[in-house]
Amino acid sequence: MVIIFIVVFAFVNLVPSMSLYKIECLHDYTHEYTAPVNTWFKENAGVKDALMIIGGIMSDLITLITLGYWTWTVKTWRFPIVLIFIYVAKAFTSAMFKYRYPDGYLWENPGFYSLTTPYGASNDMHFTLHVALLYVVFQELRTLKLYILAPFAFFVFLFQATMALCTRGAYIIDLFAAFIFGHFFFVVGEQLSYYVDVKVFGLTFQERFPHFPTSCGKCKHPIN
Repeated sequence: MVIIFIVVFAFVNLVPSMSLYKIECLHDYTHEYTAPVNTWFKENAGVKDALMIIGGIMSDLITLITLGYWTWTVKTWRFPIVLIFIYVAKAFTSAMFKYRYPDGYLWENPGFYSLTTPYGASNDMHFTLHVALLYVVFQELRTLKLYILAPFAFFVFLFQATMALCTRGAYIIDLFAAFIFGHFFFVVGEQLSYYVDVKVFGLTFQERFPHFPTSCGKCKHPIN
């Protein structure tokens, strides 16, 4: 195992991690790959706006369903804690870091308001907030074992990420960061929720995790 790690580290050091030619400002290869789609959206603004509206409606719907389900059914504070971390982190990165909009920017207001999807010129890059929100919603629904809603949330996550990329509402690094931030803060929220659930509200394990089995599936012996 040690030899494998040594070989991997040596290979990483031998292969340049950056391009060997000078790059002016930014160079996103995925924008090159999706240039035909971006051009098509520019020439067919009505279809582009319709897809953006559909994406916004789906985002609002799945987010509101998740919030409603949490309000009426879920007792653990994991989801609110994750949302707080996501929005605070986004506020910090937006205040500390800015860069220019991509060429071919088409992420404009489609003419229909969305509660969860910001449109128009805004510092919604690195990371893309509404995409991170959808990933967190997916993880929450998956953890709650809502196996019909969770795949839908993941589809909306992919749909909105694709639309943001093709309309130049985000660079690929912004979307990747949205996934990383969303996953990281969900794990952090899972850990920190213990202190709010147990230390503050005195919730039991079964109240926090009602889907966790209380007995062995084979012998029916209690396990918690």
